[in-house]
Amino acid sequence: STGFMLDGSGIWYTFDLSFTGVNTGSAVVTVYDEYGFTLVIIPVTVEERIDKVTVNNGIYTLNHTDLTASFKKAQSNEIGSLSINPTVKANGKTYRVIKVEPNACKGLKKLQTVTLGKNIKTIGKNAFASCTKLKTIKGGAAVTTIGDAAFSGCKVLASFPTLSKLQTIGANAFKSCAKLTKFTLGAKVSSIGKNAFSACSGLRTITVKTTRLTDKNVGAGAFKSIYKKATFSCPKAKLAAYKKLFVKKGAPKTCIFK
Repeated sequence: STGFMLDGSGIWYTFDLSFTGVNTGSAVVTVYDEYGFTLVIIPVTVEERIDKVTVNNGIYTLNHTDLTASFKKAQSNEIGSLSINPTVKANGKTYRVIKVEPNACKGLKKLQTVTLGKNIKTIGKNAFASCTKLKTIKGGAAVTTIGDAAFSGCKVLASFPTLSKLQTIGANAFKSCAKLTKFTLGAKVSSIGKNAFSACSGLRTITVKTTRLTDKNVGAGAFKSIYKKATFSCPKAKLAAYKKLFVKKGAPKTCIFK
């Protein structure tokens, strides 16, 4: 928006300007009254606005409305280590990186380590699926949502951080992560999708801090084929209910609940 005031009128007139198919540079806008007389001449500057930016080894898409960004994909399929920025700069502004887009790194065969920026809230569907050499995830303190199959098929994923703000774990999120040995369900977790930890055959220790899980918000097979003597450490008040619930959702009956 821009505007002007006619001398002595005391009235401020505002109007919106938009430009289509123009190059960057300067222009002049002339405003006429209904009789064709010039009311005001306004100089304007047209600046190029980019919608994507490449930083380090990642490509980010920009949302100009709320100054946020999302990690779209790695710049190369050959990377072994990836660090997703907390912020990126473009158009003279700073954008907070709040999301890893669906399929962002799906199937990257050489990727071994990922560090999530401190502003990431959502890890999209299939974001790191089938990264067969991915061993370590770091950071991600703000993550609230892990999408469907986000880490599915990451066969050697062994190190995953405790995410205290995590609320939702999608269907198949960690399916077939055979080397994952421990996982913490933080106090805010209120939804676990079907087969979320299915075939995590090495999953031996599950620390359960949440008291929000029920038959309705834990999907079928969520703990199917985990380590047969895995230990679930549960809130005391929920111990009996959770033992029944988790076995119903696929945990072997030989698991230890305490």
